[in-house]
Amino acid sequence: MQFENCDMSTTLKFLDPGLEEAYIQEAVLNNHFVPRLIYLGGAFLYAIFFMLDMFFLKEILRYCVFIRFFLVCPLLLSIYFLIGSPIYKKHHTAISVIAGFVSGGGLLFMIANAPSPAEHLYYAGLMLCCLFYYVFQPRQLLSNSLSWGMFFLYIAVSLAYTEVPGAILLNNLFIFFFFNIGGMFACYAMELTQRKEFIHKCTMEDQSYRLYQALEEVDGQREKAERLSLQDPLTGLPNRRHFFSVLREALEPGHRDGQELSLMLIDIDYFKEVNDQLGHMAGDEVLAIVAHIIGDSVRQCDTACRYGGEEFAVLLPGASSQTVETIGRRLMEKIESADLLAGRSEVSLTVSVGFVSLSPGSKISIEEVIGRADRALYEAKNSGRNQLRMWSSDSHGCCV
Repeated sequence: MQFENCDMSTTLKFLDPGLEEAYIQEAVLNNHFVPRLIYLGGAFLYAIFFMLDMFFLKEILRYCVFIRFFLVCPLLLSIYFLIGSPIYKKHHTAISVIAGFVSGGGLLFMIANAPSPAEHLYYAGLMLCCLFYYVFQPRQLLSNSLSWGMFFLYIAVSLAYTEVPGAILLNNLFIFFFFNIGGMFACYAMELTQRKEFIHKCTMEDQSYRLYQALEEVDGQREKAERLSLQDPLTGLPNRRHFFSVLREALEPGHRDGQELSLMLIDIDYFKEVNDQLGHMAGDEVLAIVAHIIGDSVRQCDTACRYGGEEFAVLLPGASSQTVETIGRRLMEKIESADLLAGRSEVSLTVSVGFVSLSPGSKISIEEVIGRADRALYEAKNSGRNQLRMWSSDSHGCCV
């Protein structure tokens, strides 16, 4: 909805049906405090002014008691308890009209039967009733219908059932007429203000929602950028930066909770020849395939990364040397037996693997643990490649 373009200068109805329905929902159906105040206050005033009846309408006191305490007050209090219910939400306009005309009609009955000067007091009560319509009814059309309906009913009752002198009747009608005119403009201004406030609120909510969406999108883009910054674009594996972050966290004191930690370095044998013979694009395809095999060969809790060039690293938390050996040999066999197609050429590859296993509670720096795994890898390559070696403090890279 385009709230900024809503023209409220000449009409008290939104052109957008959805916006009009939302306004009625908020101003009329969901606003329980004001209508309850109207009906409770009306019932109280109707009851308290019974004291006038005892002084001025003794002849028809039982009729006044019936109107006040058996008709109007029970009706207003019943509506008070109905507010917020499905019945009220469905028939709120009809309920307001019935309540307005019953309460106003009760006063008209008293005006018609009250001796002078008491009828003037009840006339003031009728004016107060109309004032309630104008001030507390959130819709101008309804308040005007009730107030002008009371005006014409007052004329009919005064002419048909009272003997009010013509000068007094004209004076009352003059006051009533201009009272209603003033009430119309006041009610129009109040509803116009209320609708503008509703538009302003909707605009602010809409802008807040758009801002929230924009911030969500920015956060999403930032998270995506962060993920991409930690991902190798060629192989899809985490990159060297992510590898060092995970390794640093894994080596923090107390992080392993008494578990072993292993690091495996994997290097593709004779990869330079692949690049020289088939080209760098074919070499990139080979790297992507090998990365996929490595990712499928390790456990879910392991972190496989592209360490650099044709070299990969796998961090294996809680893995013993036997577990690492099993995983290492499995991925070596998968790579060696895989049908690798780089461009239009078939490629046969092997990899060399070196790893180091740290005992629980051992304290070691990142540089040192990488150095140990690197020395084991060097031993594997120096022993003829397609080998797996584990770092040992005795032989610095003995055969597993």
